[in-house]
Amino acid sequence: MPHLSKLKGCSHASNHRSRSEAAGRPSGVGSPVGVLLPHRGPHNAWTYFRGQPRIQPSIGTVGDAYDNSLMESIIGLFKTEAIRTEVFHEGPYRKLSDVEFATAGWVDWWNNQRLHSSIGHLTPIEYEQLHYAALEAEPNLI
Repeated sequence: MPHLSKLKGCSHASNHRSRSEAAGRPSGVGSPVGVLLPHRGPHNAWTYFRGQPRIQPSIGTVGDAYDNSLMESIIGLFKTEAIRTEVFHEGPYRKLSDVEFATAGWVDWWNNQRLHSSIGHLTPIEYEQLHYAALEAEPNLI
């Protein structure tokens, strides 16, 4: 990783120790809450110190097959529906603004016009409007 040697104070040696470890403390001990600390793991160079022992991640495990599955699915749909077709643009993309325009069209369609099978083949907007209308129709029990 030769690019890392250009960063001031950054080392990519396998025997790199944090300041805490050099002082004889485990990494993260005695550090202020909410700071980035060096991490020697193989997947990331930095880790966020939460500071509270009972705080758990809000989503699943990191680094497994399910880590980014939702975003990968949406990105795959975006590429298939917006980028690899001419539904939201005409002809090849020539400029970044062409991609931005097609993206805006796809997002508008995704949020306002697509029929979604899990909500009764309604558009998301129609479903949301029905939801709020039902809430207003219910008597206030408080």
